[in-house]
This record gives sequence, structure tokens and C-alpha cells, in this order.
Amino acid sequence: MKKKIVLSLALAVMLMGCGSQGKSLDTSESSSGATGDVYVISEDTTHEATTPNAETAPDEIEGDYDVVLPGGAPMIDAEGLDSFDQLIDTKLDAGMGYAKLKFGDTDVLLVSSGCFDLDGKNAAIDSSFFIIGEDGKVTGLGGLDSSGTGYPVVMKGDCIYFATPNSVAKYTVKDGLLSLVLLARTEFDSEDNATNYVNDGNEEKEVPDYSVIDGLFSEMQNADVVEFTVK
Repeated sequence: MKKKIVLSLALAVMLMGCGSQGKSLDTSESSSGATGDVYVISEDTTHEATTPNAETAPDEIEGDYDVVLPGGAPMIDAEGLDSFDQLIDTKLDAGMGYAKLKFGDTDVLLVSSGCFDLDGKNAAIDSSFFIIGEDGKVTGLGGLDSSGTGYPVVMKGDCIYFATPNSVAKYTVKDGLLSLVLLARTEFDSEDNATNYVNDGNEEKEVPDYSVIDGLFSEMQNADVVEFTVK
């Protein structure tokens, strides 16, 4: 019996992947790297599970992929909170995930709407980002989503990655902002002709080939899966 999974088809900020072609991130060799406003639009639907290895059937992979994930990065009102622990204790519902990371010298709390098992680790496909602002209060920076469990939240250096089958975005947290470092996406017209675009955070431009998006997918493949703690 084929397993089914309810996934968010929410796209990350400006991620607009579409069309029949696309890639799935193989995370079978990845390891754990875990040391406001939400800008996503989501549409829940039911479809067959996208596993971390698209060429392997769900029954051949260890782990529970017969799960239900809420759609979209959680919208949390952090007003008046003084610490990450206070947010975790008072704002997170049972089953939500959180991870404390460092981007350079900045401590960042990620909160996910839910988690799934990936080789014994609690992985997620969405995150809302929080820092401690200059006033000493918890400040929300926004939220990002990937399109399914084939694209778990991963981190490499000071950058974090989100993806759909036809788009990849690399973000960082710097100077109190969640900032786009690089985004690559492919659009398909009604005749399945592909057009590639790249956005460096300042402007988007058309590019002649898949080299940038292929490079970002390669970076994701070699990045560390962020391990969340489930409340």
C-alpha cells in the first residue's frame, strides 16, 4: 500500500517553481548541523510522499514518512518576550519543532510547524526566524518554506537553504535581517520550454542555462540537515 503524506505546497519568498521538470534533493548522506511576519503563501493538498531519495521507494527507506505536516511556517506573536526559552515555553504547541542556530555572531531561533523523521533526526520543511533585538526583546524576522520532505531545511556555513523542484533559495541572517543571498528558479511555458532566472538579492535577471540552479542544488546536497527538537 502506497503511503500518503499531507504536505504544504508553500513556496519560499519569491520561489515560484513550476512545470514538469525538477530535481529532488538526495539527503541520504547528510548529517545534522544544528549547533514577526511570515512571507509565505500556502496551499494544502494530498499527494504521494516525496522521500529524501527520489529514486528509492518509501518502504525501502528507514524512517516514518507516513506523517502529516501542517502547512506553512508558523505565525507567532513574539511581542513582549525576553528570551527564546520564553517563546518556546509559551508560544509553541505540542508537535512543533525548534532549533537554536548561529549565523555569524547572531543567535537565531528557528520554529517549525512540525517535523518528520529523517534517518533518526527531526527534520522540517519550514521555519520562522527569531533573534533578540537591540532592545533585548524577541524579534521575528519572517518565515520560509520548502515544498516537501524531499527538501528539508539545511544549513552550510552562515547560509540556510529552501527549495521546490524548480527553485532554490539561499538566505542568511545579518544586521538583524533575514536576507536573500541567492535565488535561482526555472519557469516553464505551456509548451514546456524552460527559462532560468537568478536573483542576487538586488535584482532578478534571466540567465542562459541551468548552471546556477544546479550549483545551488549541489550546495544543498552537501549541506547539513538542521535537526529540530520537538516540543
